[in-house]
Amino acid sequence: MAYQEITTVNISLDVSAVSRTSFGVPMFVADHVWFKEQTRQYSSFSQIADDIPTSSPVYTAMQQAFSQDIDPDVVKVGRREVDSITFTPEAVTAIGQVYTLAVLDTADVTTTATFTTSSGSETATNVADALIAALGSPTGVTVTDNTGSITLAKSGTAAYAVTDVARQTYTTVTTQTAADMMASIVDADNDFYFVACNDHSSTFVMALSLDIEAREKQYWVSTQNQADLGVYSESATDIPSLLKQNARYRTSYWFHHEADTLFPEMEYISILAPADAGKKAVSNNRIKSSAAKNPLTGNYLSATNKSNLKDKNASWTEVVGGIPITRRGSVSGGATFFVDLIRNRDFLDARITEAYQTYQINRPIIPYTDAGMVDLENVLTSVLDRYVETETQPNILQKDNPYVINFPERKNVSFGDVAAQDFAGAFTAYLSGAIQTVKITGSLTYDAQP
Repeated sequence: MAYQEITTVNISLDVSAVSRTSFGVPMFVADHVWFKEQTRQYSSFSQIADDIPTSSPVYTAMQQAFSQDIDPDVVKVGRREVDSITFTPEAVTAIGQVYTLAVLDTADVTTTATFTTSSGSETATNVADALIAALGSPTGVTVTDNTGSITLAKSGTAAYAVTDVARQTYTTVTTQTAADMMASIVDADNDFYFVACNDHSSTFVMALSLDIEAREKQYWVSTQNQADLGVYSESATDIPSLLKQNARYRTSYWFHHEADTLFPEMEYISILAPADAGKKAVSNNRIKSSAAKNPLTGNYLSATNKSNLKDKNASWTEVVGGIPITRRGSVSGGATFFVDLIRNRDFLDARITEAYQTYQINRPIIPYTDAGMVDLENVLTSVLDRYVETETQPNILQKDNPYVINFPERKNVSFGDVAAQDFAGAFTAYLSGAIQTVKITGSLTYDAQP
């Protein structure tokens, strides 16, 4: 038998913890080639100009995302696969104008093509030809001369990027579906909760909203179509009506007359994103952008417009007391379901799951005894107690009656569950809720009669 010291101490570090799901990170997805990665994250708006052209929808959306007094810690940009992108030089108006197109190819080599006007009378074809000649043949990129424009496309499966562009407009072509887009993004980076996209077409919105239903995330979308202000019916085909008809509980729809150019949903997301779950509701918050208007009249939304939107479980912005604010913040699937409620549910689900995973990983065994089940109950209690409101602080659960836990005693557990080493407990938690609208009834009279 081996020699043994009189005293031996072994201390293990039972401090492993599973990663925490983030509920404060928004992502804006667009079809672009501004970087190779599937996603990039930004902690301030000043970082955007280094990567994103100011003419891009991504740049505009990120302006909205960082427009609040308290910005999200991180905002991410996702990339929807682009089949091709075509650049068209702007009209030459003077001598000395510089046109630029820089391509980072699949071999990570950057080729920067520039052309400077010398006569001031050059044509778009002159500019495009010069840029194409300077680009040459970047690895993994097909360069096509369209007589006055330049089209770039992948020649393989690897990604390329356009890292600089000046004095050119561009259009993209993409056929990537919403489901494939989300699958690619989530596979590369799943650490985000809010999703918005530059594609506001009905087909894409419905497809993305369906995909998001299967994920613990939220999709926020705005549109500017006149039909979206119409009366709701089960046969209506406008976007908010379709979202309601198809019971999209993870989609928040907003109407705004400049939806396709401003992407205001990113501003509305950024109202909620920086706040902890249970600490803030979306409705009745100040916005920096303009309130929604009727595209047909140019006036702020009428009572009829807003009533129609409410019937569709939609949201909007309006001016109250001279201040533009958000209204509703509901999800399309139900009139009494709000984005903050869905987020609170997802948040509690994640925190409870993480707590039990960490507990199980750091225990060599959880005995199937009353003591073991009490320990499991204590794990749940320790999580729920953190999200109970106080007299001065709002939170997810009510102060005086936050939750009821129903865990069985060992003697009441079936033989089959014990043999299978399965345990099932239950609880009911009571939401604190939030007040959106206030109605006060009073009366005026003379002194009460003796």
